[in-house]
Amino acid sequence: ARNAGVRLASTQFITFVDPDDHLIDPYAYENMVRIAESDGSDIVFAYFYDCDANGKIVDDRFESFCSSKAVSLKEKARFIEFAYPWQKLYRRDLFEKVQTEFPAGIVFEDNPVNLRLLISANQISVYPKYVFKYIHHSGSITKQKNLDAFNMFTAVELMEQEIEQRRIIDREFLERYIDYRLGLLAWGYFSLPLASRHKVRYLRRWEQLLTPRDRKRLKDCPKRKFDYVYKYIATGNTGLYILNKTCRRLPGIISYPVRLTYSLIQLRKILAGMPR
Repeated sequence: ARNAGVRLASTQFITFVDPDDHLIDPYAYENMVRIAESDGSDIVFAYFYDCDANGKIVDDRFESFCSSKAVSLKEKARFIEFAYPWQKLYRRDLFEKVQTEFPAGIVFEDNPVNLRLLISANQISVYPKYVFKYIHHSGSITKQKNLDAFNMFTAVELMEQEIEQRRIIDREFLERYIDYRLGLLAWGYFSLPLASRHKVRYLRRWEQLLTPRDRKRLKDCPKRKFDYVYKYIATGNTGLYILNKTCRRLPGIISYPVRLTYSLIQLRKILAGMPR
């Protein structure tokens, strides 16, 4: 549907809206177009609230977000984790310029597309206002427990191909990219049904996808820092959100997606021995 919309659009700027996005700023797009025209930017980025099914705000992740414009890869690094196409305004010809479409037939297809557009954009501007409420309801794709989680590997492989083809070497950009990619893989793990055979298969594939850059970061994680986290993962009685909070509190300077990856990879033997 997104690809069809891009092909049929005749306007200079385009955006996307999903069923679980509630627009709360009626003047947002007017102001974002004005910013794009004034700055000459390919992308204008806006803020949103994470909300529960009742519309109550549960996370304000932009409280300390201070970027206003981004031109270099180092400056663009802040935007990697925000792969949502619905929180941005795009110049339509950016899609034509980089010859990109959303991959058909897979879930999480917005991640590789976001990365490509982010790298290719001449400049990213920020509209520092809250435009959407992102409603996390029970029917959302991100709340489902099924084998679609294995699609995350396709999305991550496409992202890695983009990094390799562009020969990205900016250190800060790569570090944020690695953290985000590992975070996606961790999220996919917790989106699986509880049957351990699926989780073991997922973790084996995850290990195969680890790049030398990943392993370089993971080898700095002492196992002793993660021992008390294993019991939470092994029981399957907690979600990624709680585990992330736990990993955030672990000592050291290693980012929590990297810590989480270390914990999950070490857990494979535990899961392999669990009843199926």
